[in-house]
Amino acid sequence: IKFNKGKISFIKLILSGLFLAFAVSAWAGILFFVIAIMMFYFAIPFIKNKKNFYIWAFPTLSISFLLFSLLFERSSAFFGGDAGLNALSFVIIFPTVYVFISEIIKKFSKEKYHTRNCIIFLGSLVISGFALISAGLNAGLPTFRYLNAVNPFLTSQDALTDSVSEHTTVQLTLSYSLLSVLIIFAVIGIWLIFTKKSTILKNDMRIFVLISSILAIYVSSAFVRLELFASFAIIMLGSIGLSILFKQIYEKSDK
Repeated sequence: IKFNKGKISFIKLILSGLFLAFAVSAWAGILFFVIAIMMFYFAIPFIKNKKNFYIWAFPTLSISFLLFSLLFERSSAFFGGDAGLNALSFVIIFPTVYVFISEIIKKFSKEKYHTRNCIIFLGSLVISGFALISAGLNAGLPTFRYLNAVNPFLTSQDALTDSVSEHTTVQLTLSYSLLSVLIIFAVIGIWLIFTKKSTILKNDMRIFVLISSILAIYVSSAFVRLELFASFAIIMLGSIGLSILFKQIYEKSDK
């Protein structure tokens, strides 16, 4: 999605959907990356402007992923299977429809109104979604474990889940013992992402890193076993911080 290379991009998007379906069929935790990508969809209309490319690129990735997911028992069950669409299906369909229509809106409106029109459209979708839920729309929800990962405050509502050692709530001391000094470089990475000095990162890359990292840290707060996702966030942010620091040191040493 960074570059429009026509047929090559189309093939890459199809293969991305296939590999993502393979991953979900192997481990349910890969749904984290699916959600991160779908959240990134919402940011795209505000930070990128590639005529016609995103109209077909994002739907291609989403449709490819959903279709290939039907080939495997576990991934098919996540997205409805024989029982029809469920909540996870809408997690993919909703942002895909949003980015598709947003690009059409941008195509037929003046550039200075792009952001305003996309915000209005997003607001109308959110209001419509709440209206459907209030009207009693019944989309199959995931099991309690997955809901608890989305909402860590649900832990106290199920004593059985909370009694499992790998489901215990994460403490700050444990997080620091697992991630240690990398947290410092991650903070530096966040700071450098928001400065003009990080020229090696384009706006879309910065947004994707921030979305993935914030989501990872949030999800990891639910269970100890999900602390793995906090590691992803710290690795991404820490590596960005270190790379930019080394780049600046190298440039100064050359002068």
